[in-house]
This record gives sequence, structure tokens and C-alpha cells, in this order.
Amino acid sequence: GWDYDGKKLGKAKASQHLAKQDSYYNQLSKILGDNPEAASKAIGDLSKFEDEAYKARAKTLEEVKQLQATYDSETVARSKRRE
Repeated sequence: GWDYDGKKLGKAKASQHLAKQDSYYNQLSKILGDNPEAASKAIGDLSKFEDEAYKARAKTLEEVKQLQATYDSETVARSKRRE
């Protein structure tokens, strides 16, 4: 037997290999659907969204650090006033 790439395989191995390859392409076809360009655009949109979400998370973490530092310094100032 031969596979799609022209490599000679044993009959049993070839049929397993071809079945696996067919399964892969069938799954890929189901994911992409009738309009692969739309799927590609959706993947790009998702990537853009993930980038924006990452930036927003980083900004929020930085704001939390700044607020914590402000709170800590105000707490120290209050405790010094009490002394």
C-alpha cells in the first residue's frame, strides 16, 4: 500500500494511516465549514480580543499595585499620627 505522500506502507498500516488522515481532514472541514475565510477572520478576531484582554489585565494588576502602595503609605502615616 501507499499513503497520500507516496510512501510505501504495509497494507494494515497504510489503511490505518489513511483513515487517520481522512479523519483529520474531516474534522478540519467541520471546523472551517463552508467558508474557510470566515473561520480565519474569526480566529484573527479572537487573537485580537486575547491581546486586548491581556493588556487590560496587565493594566488592572498595575492599578492594584499602585492602590496597595497608596493604602500602605496612608496606613503608615495614620499609625505615626497616633504615636
